[in-house]
Amino acid sequence: MKKIIILFCILITQLLYSQDRTTIIASYTYVNKGLNEVSKAELYIQGSESLTVFYKEDSISNKNKFDDNETFNINIDGNDKIGKKVYKNLNKKKIIFRDVYSKEGKLRPCIVEEKLPNFVWNFGYGVEVRKIGRYVCNLAKLKFRGREYKVWYTTKIPIAHGPWKFYGLPGLIVEVKSKDGNIHFLLNSIKESKSILNSSIIKPNNGDKILFNEYITYKNEAVNDFIKRLYSKLPRGAKIKVSTKGNYNIEKIFEKEN
Repeated sequence: MKKIIILFCILITQLLYSQDRTTIIASYTYVNKGLNEVSKAELYIQGSESLTVFYKEDSISNKNKFDDNETFNINIDGNDKIGKKVYKNLNKKKIIFRDVYSKEGKLRPCIVEEKLPNFVWNFGYGVEVRKIGRYVCNLAKLKFRGREYKVWYTTKIPIAHGPWKFYGLPGLIVEVKSKDGNIHFLLNSIKESKSILNSSIIKPNNGDKILFNEYITYKNEAVNDFIKRLYSKLPRGAKIKVSTKGNYNIEKIFEKEN
C-alpha cells in the first residue's frame, strides 16, 4: 500500500510539472573522496526532463605512485573542458550521458544512451526524518551498481528528480551519501527561472556516440589498456607489479543491456 501511494505521488508530481514550464535549478556539491574530487553539479529540471552538469576543477586525475616494493598504484579518471553531463527523460525512460573513456591509450569523450534504471527504493518500516539546512527530509535507501546509498529527500519540493542518475522519490533529493562515505551529493541552493526554457536542458553532445555495452567494455578494460601501454614503453624484460587500490568511481559494476 505504501509503495502504491508513493507511486501515485510521483505520477501527480510529473503531471503538475509537465504543465508548468518553469525551469528548476538545483545546485549541489559533489565529493568523491577516493579520487580527491570536489565538483559543482548543477541540476536543471523541466517537467519529466532533467540535466546534470558537472564542473570539475581538474580535467584529468591520474594518481601514480611507486612504493618500496616497486608496486605501481594507479587510479585513472578522465575528463575534459566540456565536462560530464547526465540527461534524464522520465517519460521516455532513458538516460543520455557524456563521459570520457580510454581507448588505445587515449582519452576520448563519448555520448551514451541507456535505459532508465529501475530503482528499488527501500523506505524501511518507519519514517526517518532529518533536517538538512532549511528542509525537513525523509530517508530512502538504494543499492545501485556496486554501491549502497542513503538518500534524503524533501516532499516540500514535489519533484521526482535528483542529481546524476538518481530519480523516483516523492520529492527533490537533498543529500546522497554512499555507505562507504566515498560518494556525497549535497544540495546548496535551488531557484526557479522562466527565462531560459530552451537553453538549459539540452541533450549531451560533443563526443563519440557509442552503445552502452561498448561503454561498459571500455570502462572495464581501462586499467588493462593502461598497463599494456605502460609495458610497451618499458625496456625489454622489465617487470613491475601493478595494483589498483580500490574502485572509487561512482559506478563500480555494470549490467549489460539486452
